[in-house]
Amino acid sequence: MASFVKLWCSKHKLIDDLIDATREAEKYRNTEYRAVVVIQSWYRGVRVKALIKHLHEAASVIQRCFRGFRARKTYRIKLKEAVNKMEGKHYYIMATIIQKTWRGYWTRKYEFNYYARKKYLEGLALKNEFVRHRLAEVEKKLQEEAAQNREKALQEKLNEKASKLHYLVSTQQIPGIYNSPFNKKPNQIENHLKEVKIATLKSKSFKHKISNSSINSVGLPPLQVKQQGPFQSPENVYRQRYKEINLSLRAETAYTSADDTRRYMKQLEKRMQIQDKPFQPFTQKPVHYEPTLHGSTPFGRIAYGTEHFREANHDLDKHDKPFQAVVGQIELFDKVGNSW
Repeated sequence: MASFVKLWCSKHKLIDDLIDATREAEKYRNTEYRAVVVIQSWYRGVRVKALIKHLHEAASVIQRCFRGFRARKTYRIKLKEAVNKMEGKHYYIMATIIQKTWRGYWTRKYEFNYYARKKYLEGLALKNEFVRHRLAEVEKKLQEEAAQNREKALQEKLNEKASKLHYLVSTQQIPGIYNSPFNKKPNQIENHLKEVKIATLKSKSFKHKISNSSINSVGLPPLQVKQQGPFQSPENVYRQRYKEINLSLRAETAYTSADDTRRYMKQLEKRMQIQDKPFQPFTQKPVHYEPTLHGSTPFGRIAYGTEHFREANHDLDKHDKPFQAVVGQIELFDKVGNSW
């Protein structure tokens, strides 16, 4: 009891100490709180880093083991494929050698006989020699025929020229130029001129030779047969008759091209429109026509040039009686055109 009384007596001091301690704690509360947060964050960071490091090491071990297993499996598969490929290639080569040997043996034994082929080649060589001998004979014969044809052509040409040189033949009075008195023997040309028949203008062969040889050999242009009179050549007439007609744009255009184009445009516009009714915007309101005082009269005006120009339309008159003239008729005007 005495302790309580003593404590009760010192309550004010205790309250003051408590308040001082509270103030002192409140003064350093933020600093201590930040220090505690720093310590806790550092500790938790150390623990998390240690955990992450452990997990990374474990994951590395797992990945290393799995990758090694997968690589060994892939290697075994590729090694097996390479071995199978090598074995297949070796087997294909061996099979090719066996097939080549067997086919060669079969062909030499049953299909191509060596001795029969040798005999065939010998017969072919003999036949070749025979054919070449025959070809040589044919070539020699053709060469002889060509030489005979050339000689014949030269002889004909010589005879033709000799037939034209008959005036050079020697006579009893005058020797020719090829029969010189100083020669011991007469010249062969002299004898040839005597043997050749003299060509006349009436002979057909002479005319044919002249037309084919003498004119063409000189190289003169052929004679152009032209009709007498004001006539064009047949080539020009044929060219003008069958030449292409080059019409102008006005001649090529149809007479009803404008109407056809207008009709086609109307059809195209009608075919391309979505609906038959013309498009009318909803904002546009119909405006009723309000005629003017001049246009609202019952005496409507006729459009200019539709029916008549100067004559009046009596159908619009209100009365059947015509207007009465105030001034009488002038007789002088009635006699115009009838006085003479």
